[in-house]
Amino acid sequence: MNLISEKFFFIKIPSFLTVLMPIFLVTGSFLPDFAISTCSILFLVNSYRNKLFLYYKNIFFIYYFSFYIYLNLSAVLSSNIIFSLKTSLPYIRFGLFALSTWYLIDNEKKLLKYFFYSFLFIFLSLIIDGFYQAYNKYNLFNYPLIANRVSSLFGDELILGSFLSRNFPLLWVYFFFY
Repeated sequence: MNLISEKFFFIKIPSFLTVLMPIFLVTGSFLPDFAISTCSILFLVNSYRNKLFLYYKNIFFIYYFSFYIYLNLSAVLSSNIIFSLKTSLPYIRFGLFALSTWYLIDNEKKLLKYFFYSFLFIFLSLIIDGFYQAYNKYNLFNYPLIANRVSSLFGDELILGSFLSRNFPLLWVYFFFY
C-alpha cells in the first residue's frame, strides 16, 4: 500500500468519523458504534503494520485492558456465559478508539479544532431546534411535543436535556481551548 492510500485509510477516514461523532450521537446507536468500531479496527491494523506499540504501553490503557480481562473472566465464570461474553467482549473497541483518537491527534493537527466545530454545530442545532419546538409545538423536522416535553432531533426519546447537560462541560472545555 502506498503512502497516500495508507494515510487515507489510517488517518483521513478515522479523522472524518471522529469529527462526525457528535452528530452521530444524535442519530441513535448504530452510527456511533459503527464509527467507533471502524476507527478501532483501522487503528489495530495500522498499529500492527507500522509497529505503533508505544500507544499500548500507556498506563491508562494497561489499566483499561486489565479491567477488560477482569470483565471477561467474570463473564466466563458466570451462569450464562454466552450472554455475559456477548456483552463484555465488544468493550475492547472503546479502549482501541481512545488509542486511535490519541494517534489521530498526534498525526492530524486540526482534528481537535474540527471536532470542536462539529460539536458546537450539533449543540447549537439542538438548542435552536429545542426552542423552536417549545414555541411552535413541533420542531423543524415536524416532531411534535411529547407530553409537553421538548425532544428536538431525538424524536420520541426525551433525552435532550440529559444530552445537553452531560456534554456541556466538554463543550465548555473546548470553547476555552480554542
